[in-house]
Amino acid sequence: MEGELDVSTGQVDGTPVSAAERTALVERVLPLERGWQERANQSAMRIHNLGLVLKLVMEEESGISRAEIARSTGLTRSTASRLIQDLLGIGLVVEQQVLESGEPGRPATPITPAPGTYAGIGATVNLDYAAVRAIDLAGNVIFDHHEPGDFRNSDPVETLRRLGDRIAEAAETCTAAGATVVGACIGLPGLTDGRAAEPILRVAPNLGWRNIPIREYLGSRLPNSLRVTVDNDANLQAVAAAYKSPGSLRGISDFLYVSGDVGVGGALVLGGEVFRGNHGWAGELGHFLVDPNGPLCECGAHGCLEVFAGKFAVHTAAGLDPDAPAAELIAALQSGDARTLAAVASAGRALGVTLANAINLLDVTTVVFGTGIGRVATWVRPTVLEALENRLLSRGHIQIELLAAPDDNAPAATGAAHLALIGVLDAAVALHPGS
Repeated sequence: MEGELDVSTGQVDGTPVSAAERTALVERVLPLERGWQERANQSAMRIHNLGLVLKLVMEEESGISRAEIARSTGLTRSTASRLIQDLLGIGLVVEQQVLESGEPGRPATPITPAPGTYAGIGATVNLDYAAVRAIDLAGNVIFDHHEPGDFRNSDPVETLRRLGDRIAEAAETCTAAGATVVGACIGLPGLTDGRAAEPILRVAPNLGWRNIPIREYLGSRLPNSLRVTVDNDANLQAVAAAYKSPGSLRGISDFLYVSGDVGVGGALVLGGEVFRGNHGWAGELGHFLVDPNGPLCECGAHGCLEVFAGKFAVHTAAGLDPDAPAAELIAALQSGDARTLAAVASAGRALGVTLANAINLLDVTTVVFGTGIGRVATWVRPTVLEALENRLLSRGHIQIELLAAPDDNAPAATGAAHLALIGVLDAAVALHPGS
């Protein structure tokens, strides 16, 4: 009997059938379903294994051989070689010059991430600049735009439309260079909602923005097919501090990151991954309580770290224009100006109290200072360490390492571009379905 069996009613195309006829239909359909399921499982396993191999290649910036991949994954040498050929075919990896090891057997051919084939776009709006950056799998910058400005209480529609125009330019530049754009990620100084169907900024106190539908405000120049995500800018700065190129760690994988532009932010990195909490809002160090009777913060609370260690607070205490570039603060510090040194020392004490609370809670031993705080790490370190020595429960038992993040004029854009490449394997497979 021909037709489609409705299991819930026992009918075929609306007509009742006997038990024997139903059994015959099930016996005919099940092998087809098993075959489809087997093919689906094989495809999923192949994608999984491709992902394992690609991750290893991206982790080893200088290259990794087929033999090393086989050993690390537990795959056979022939399977590893076949997966590498697949990745070569879809433009995710390249072969470098053969290395003569001096050992018996075939010389090793290093496999590295492919340059110029796929790119991620990262963007950010901070209080005093906006930036857009496109980076390929090998860590090369294909597009870079940095725009100084004052975005406090700016019009989010106008600001994000201009940012969208720059992201569209970045996508066009990548396409012209032969690189497929995998996605775009935007970093903003506030609480972003990663659970929403479309990316939403819930609140950014220093920008004066609330409940902003990011994709809608980016304008019409962006292709509808472009995947756009949003994240807290400190989270993305922490990614840039952790990775020297997409997937390749700098050497530290567990640390507390502290950003210090106009405001103060933070992020916790564990195993190279940013810990975001249940809503993506973890790491807001700038709004840790330092003094309940302290000045009013932009967030509406009193005595947050940001009102003691943020740029405006430090510049004001140092007798500098709050809007002056950070270079003026650094110049005053280098000249030994007493008032400036005292202002930075005071900020360091407030920061040290906050870090002591965070370290007592989290048990991390490495702190990375980024952006503005990173540039004055030499001067802020003594009073931070003094506060840690006085307030850490584990003092005398652990050594806290305070590091400055690599110099980068838009680290959130860099980290965002790295995260935008997360879906690169799926994108490559979709573009080359027969590979």
